[in-house]
Amino acid sequence: MERYPNGDLQREGSSLVLEVERPVTLEAAPGEVGCVYYEAGLRGLVGVLGGAKGAVEHVRGTVRGEGGCAWRADWRKVAHDDGSGS
Repeated sequence: MERYPNGDLQREGSSLVLEVERPVTLEAAPGEVGCVYYEAGLRGLVGVLGGAKGAVEHVRGTVRGEGGCAWRADWRKVAHDDGSGS
């Protein structure tokens, strides 16, 4: 996760946390809209690694004055898709 997102991905308990000090999409759109790029990337990574879908939470934001951005995917909330469509 260093080359393009320029971030640090770590496991914290039952969560994966992606931290990015200076998001490349920071000034791409107003507010936190640029942050969706990283949210989608983490969601996709969770899907590839575990074949799962789940919520990703933006837990820290540069735009909010919190000194960098961080996203968390909680493995306990991930729902596996069995392909049955139900």
